[in-house]
Amino acid sequence: MRLAKNRSTDQYWGDKAGSNGYRLRANGAEGREEEGRKDEAKEERVEKMMEKKVRVGKSFMLIAILVTMLATGVLVGGCTMGDPYADAKKVFKEYKKAEIEIENFQDVEVDPDYRMNAYEKIQLYTTDQGYDQLLSNGALDLAILTSLLQRGNITLEKINYDQVVQDDRHLIFDYTLEYRLTYPDGRPDQVREVRGQAKMYETNEGWKVNGDWRGIPEP
Repeated sequence: MRLAKNRSTDQYWGDKAGSNGYRLRANGAEGREEEGRKDEAKEERVEKMMEKKVRVGKSFMLIAILVTMLATGVLVGGCTMGDPYADAKKVFKEYKKAEIEIENFQDVEVDPDYRMNAYEKIQLYTTDQGYDQLLSNGALDLAILTSLLQRGNITLEKINYDQVVQDDRHLIFDYTLEYRLTYPDGRPDQVREVRGQAKMYETNEGWKVNGDWRGIPEP
């Protein structure tokens, strides 16, 4: 009876050991699965971080491209940003400077070629029609007369474009011009304002003044 009891005890402990071994193996498998899940989660986080860095990098690159385009005034398709009439206005401003500016009125008094040289300079910015119109309205002569009578020099301050109308290859400017009279004898400067209208024509050589009415200094 004692021997049978011992065999029963041995069998009990053997079964128990087997059960513990199974649990250890099961726990080990679960541990490996848990570690695998942690590794997968870690890899997923890393991938998301990398994707986020890529998106941020692309965003910064896009911003840099846009800033460069804004700085150069160029958009896709070759369109210029800003004022579409900037080139025509630039030519018109140079024309008005050549027409009305007199750096030293005393040069006008002593230089017999002053008027002729001024007209030649103005002609660079006009069509033939615009030049003939300038000769007929005596705009340059009026600016010279203003300078001599005022005993002062004339400089262009600014041009404000009140209205711009485009018609085929023509632009029509309604403008307000400000010019400054400065006096070598010490009198205070005067800033005066005149209004005018100009017609610009786009030639193969660029924009030219095709006509200009009023917008000139007066004594």
